[in-house]
Parts: sequence; C-alpha cells; structure tokens
Amino acid sequence: MAITFTDVHDCAETTVYRIEGYNLRDGLAHGSLDVALYACDAHRGQLREHGALNGLTIHTARPVGAFTSSCGELVTYQ
Repeated sequence: MAITFTDVHDCAETTVYRIEGYNLRDGLAHGSLDVALYACDAHRGQLREHGALNGLTIHTARPVGAFTSSCGELVTYQ
C-alpha cells in the first residue's frame, strides 16, 4: 500500500476535522478507507466537495490523539 501526502488547499489553520472517503468493500459502505482530507472549521464544507472524494462514501470526524496537520492536507491510501 502506498500512502501519498498532498496539499490541496492553501490555509495555515490547524485541522479540526478529518473528512474520510471510503470505497465499498465486502458489502460495507465504509469498507476501505481510501482518502483522508484534513480541514479547519472555516473550510470543512468547501473541502467536502473536493474531487478526491467523488464517488466515495464520506464521513467527517474529529482527528484523534495528538495528530496535527494543516487545513488542506490530503492523504491517499492505495
């Protein structure tokens, strides 16, 4: 599995949301996490519309643990 990190939005704010994109697997809508896109409060709605999430089941959560990231960081798992 390759993990890719890309900045897709120019914002220096700290992440408060992780927008997850899942592919169907074994009949489950949340079967395979393929994309995580990190967003600040101001850009959550805008980044939920990002093309990397097209065709995926979207779930928005709060990052857990001591994770810190900038708004607009896209992580792709493939």
